[in-house]
Amino acid sequence: VRIPTIADLSRHHAATRPDRVALIFEDQRLTYGALDRRANQVANGLLAAGLRPDARIAQLSKNSPTYFELLFGGTKSRTVLVPVNFRLAPPEIAFVINDAKDEILFVGSDFYATIEGIRDQLATVKQVIALDGGHATWPDYAAWRDAQPATDPNLPVEPGDVAVQMYTSGTTGHPKGAQLTHNNFMALLPRAIKEWGLWHDDDVVLVCMPLFHIAGGGWGLVGLFCGVPNLLTREVDPAEILAAIPKHRISKALFVPAVILFLLQHPACAGTDFSSLDLIAYGA
Repeated sequence: VRIPTIADLSRHHAATRPDRVALIFEDQRLTYGALDRRANQVANGLLAAGLRPDARIAQLSKNSPTYFELLFGGTKSRTVLVPVNFRLAPPEIAFVINDAKDEILFVGSDFYATIEGIRDQLATVKQVIALDGGHATWPDYAAWRDAQPATDPNLPVEPGDVAVQMYTSGTTGHPKGAQLTHNNFMALLPRAIKEWGLWHDDDVVLVCMPLFHIAGGGWGLVGLFCGVPNLLTREVDPAEILAAIPKHRISKALFVPAVILFLLQHPACAGTDFSSLDLIAYGA
């Protein structure tokens, strides 16, 4: 089956395997059908807010399923997700948000205080939405999302449209926005599956790298493209990862080399059952 855009990826699995688990996160299990419905609600919320095609939305938070809700919802509304590196200093966060001209900022509770401190510097941001709720003045994300209709807006999305704008680490100056199109992803995903071993319908994929980086956000799309369950961790925690591999029978994972070293150095590593794991992708 040819899937031309990321928006169609969400639709395809919702139509063909709606009850299959897409994301496992802490005590949540989100099916492909539910993920697609949430993406529709996000898309309708963005359209109701008056965002035009090619407008940018930003997310500043640690890993959670909301990244994929915003990614699929953004593509369905023809807006572009800008995941912001949460390890940056506040002036660098402000630079990225202003450089991208983000209009709505979705922020996790770990970073409420950070954004409060730089809010007056964010020239293009019209609205801040609190992903975890509980903020005195910003709308609660779940309430904002769930107030929207769950019907698919079905806007025409071109394969050449930008889907995600990820920023480089900025080692030689300011971070630079790398614009990734639907074509970029839809060339990458089938090739990744072909090049990286055999993929099976009973695979379970570990997504533990930060989603603002291609090693997290891109790898997460590989498992979703395959229509298999993906275990998402909030951050890189060696003890949590080592416990999760046998518990969830993880079969595919991506780690950067430093994380492999952290896992090998952890006391629990020697006693961990890795028998389910048949692929580790690594790089950087």
